[in-house]
Amino acid sequence: MTNLYFDLDRRAKVPLHKQLIIHLKNHVLSGDIKKGEKIPSSRALAIDLKVSRIVTLAAYEQLIAEGYLISKSGSGTFISNNIPDTIAKSQKTYSGPKWLKPETPPEISANRKRQKCLYDFSIGHPALSILPKNSWKRCWRKALNHPLNIGKPAPHGELLLREEIAKYLDRSRNIKCQADQIIITSGAAESLRLISIATEEFSPVTYYENPGFQIGAHWLSQGNHAIKLLDIDENGLVTAGLPEMTDRPSMLFLTPSHQFPLGFRLSLKRRNEILNWARKNDALILEDDYDSEFHYETMALPTLKSQDETGQVLYLSSFSKSISPDVKIGYLVAPANLCEVLKHIIAREHAEPPTLSQNALAYFIADGSLDKMIARSRRHYSKLNKIMREKLGNLPSGINVSGLDSGIHAFLSFSERPDKLICALKAKSFYLPVLEANSNWHGFSLGYGHFEAEHLKKALDMLVEEIRLLYPEL
Repeated sequence: MTNLYFDLDRRAKVPLHKQLIIHLKNHVLSGDIKKGEKIPSSRALAIDLKVSRIVTLAAYEQLIAEGYLISKSGSGTFISNNIPDTIAKSQKTYSGPKWLKPETPPEISANRKRQKCLYDFSIGHPALSILPKNSWKRCWRKALNHPLNIGKPAPHGELLLREEIAKYLDRSRNIKCQADQIIITSGAAESLRLISIATEEFSPVTYYENPGFQIGAHWLSQGNHAIKLLDIDENGLVTAGLPEMTDRPSMLFLTPSHQFPLGFRLSLKRRNEILNWARKNDALILEDDYDSEFHYETMALPTLKSQDETGQVLYLSSFSKSISPDVKIGYLVAPANLCEVLKHIIAREHAEPPTLSQNALAYFIADGSLDKMIARSRRHYSKLNKIMREKLGNLPSGINVSGLDSGIHAFLSFSERPDKLICALKAKSFYLPVLEANSNWHGFSLGYGHFEAEHLKKALDMLVEEIRLLYPEL
């Protein structure tokens, strides 16, 4: 039965039963109340609206007479099935206060446009067809059987999920940690926002990759924080840019497994240099283990966290690539003193991810479904990676591809911004994540994880053909 509520104006000159008739007609004609739906009895509606039953009876009788309602003896009152479909649904525009006219961020506009592209190379989209739907649904059904918790959710996340993540990190990334060291968040960006709040009182300087994860830089530059950019080369973050000694609390953010967006892997030599620098300066390393699940023709490099012996590394990751961005669950492994602060912030802001999602994900990890999905994904992405290597393996000199050792995106770099190529490909319905950062690098990323093999081949053939057409001198 459809529940109804109407705001009747008892001070108006229009009788209450006529106001009720108008409200009911509007809801029926707009489609808010569907044909054939049962509506409350005149007595029940009178009680809900706190009016005399004479008002609701008069309204119902009039609408029955006009054909909007039908009364079925012993069953109740229903919306008529004979109302014409030709009546257009009324639309209301709620524009808000006249002063509330913020500018639309350009990246949102770009995201909307790319949805219509035939060849979408946007970053961060895994192959959703790999998700084992039956296992996924089974885990959600199991989570739904949990009784609802009338108390406040745990600010650091459900214990079951934290325990499963601890086991997963041990077997997959050689990270030894306890469930109490893990904080559940809604993703990498949220993790960095929380870290920014937790460290603001110390006015730290954060050394940051350039180019890098722009949303992270946004959060880590808030309040009393300062950002200092460090260059990237083929071996990852250039450690020569780090000061030998820092004069204030310091943090270093980096993506060592698959640098975002250039795709380089941080060399072992520089990993050691970074760990030594952090120990010497008592700095906090923020290790975003981005794209670590997938690697090709090379072994996965160890995490900084697994090599950390003095507690300088805060490790963060999410399930956006291994499962889907729609999962919206991330996590971080933090020192004990920082964990307590983060739990307080999450509780204060009611920023806990939904308990239902956490429990479903915990079951998905516990029954082995996540490991199986990652193994299947690796096989699938290996085939796509091979296509990327073959199609982009003979580019003109001066144009280089990086990032094919791991992850599900690569980067095509040029000596200067390739505006004419970008425009030409855009005209052919390409979406390319162009590097906008002020750095020594120019070009665009090529996210390929969500492509079907034949579609990827066609897209890359067109891309390479356009490169050779526009850059004959190379």
